[in-house]
Amino acid sequence: MHIKRLGIALLALAACGAMLGCSDGGSSAPPPVATPSPPEAPPAPPAAVDFTGFVTDQFAATADTTDPEQVDDKEFDFKDEDNPDAYSGLFSNP
Repeated sequence: MHIKRLGIALLALAACGAMLGCSDGGSSAPPPVATPSPPEAPPAPPAAVDFTGFVTDQFAATADTTDPEQVDDKEFDFKDEDNPDAYSGLFSNP
C-alpha cells in the first residue's frame, strides 16, 4: 500500500510541477509605462509691423490690379499713434 501511495504522491507532485512550469508565477514585472514627451513650445509671435510704414507702403503699391494684403497674421505697432502728421505725405494739400 505504501508503494501505491508513494506513486500517487509522485504523480501528483509531477502534475503540480508541470502546471507551475507553464505559468509565469506572477513574478514578471509590469510593462514599462511610456513617458509622454513634453509638449512643443508654441511658435514665437511674429515681429510687430510698423503700422505707419505698412500704410505708406500700401499707398505706394496701390494700383487697379493690386491684390489685397493679408493682415490677419500681422501684429501692428502704432508708433505714430499721437503724431497728427504721420500720414501727411500721403495726401496732397489743396
